[in-house]
Amino acid sequence: MNDYRMRDVRWHREDTVSSPLAEWLRIAPPYLRDELAHRAGTSSQYLANLARAHRENPKVRLALAIVLSANAIRREVKDEMILPVITLASIAKTTRRGR
Repeated sequence: MNDYRMRDVRWHREDTVSSPLAEWLRIAPPYLRDELAHRAGTSSQYLANLARAHRENPKVRLALAIVLSANAIRREVKDEMILPVITLASIAKTTRRGR
C-alpha cells in the first residue's frame, strides 16, 4: 500500500467527528469527493476540514451548495453505493467532541 492510501486510511481511524458529511466523504471514492467540491465551488480539503469540524460553519450560500451537490450526486450513484443524506442542519451541527 502506498503512502497516500495509508494516510487516507489513518485519517478515517483518527476522525473523532461523526456527521453525515464526514460519513459521505468516508464512503465516497476520491473522484466523487472532487466532484462534490467542484459542484459546490470549493476544495476537497475544505470539505474534509469542515467534516472534521476544523472550520466554522460555512456561509449559507456555500452550505446550501454543498447540500444540493452532495444530494444530487447521491441520487446519481444510488445504484452503485449508499451515501448519507446531507442537510443544512447536519452541516451546522458538526462540532468537535470536547469543545
